[in-house]
Amino acid sequence: MTSVKSIAIVPLACSVMFLVTVTPSRAQVSAASINGTARDGSGAVVPSSTVLLRNTETGVETRTTTNEQGVQD
Repeated sequence: MTSVKSIAIVPLACSVMFLVTVTPSRAQVSAASINGTARDGSGAVVPSSTVLLRNTETGVETRTTTNEQGVQD
């Protein structure tokens, strides 16, 4: 004969297993890419210029340099 306790434990155990396996899938991936061409006010390409990327939420900064054609990728 099955006891009342074991009948109550099965749905609880299933719920816990569901929560444990679903929770990690909610994580967000934080990755991005930026590419473009550095130009001055007249529209001319600016080769070998420094580009500063700043995450306004975290304050993290990354610097990169454009190539001879002003392209940063």
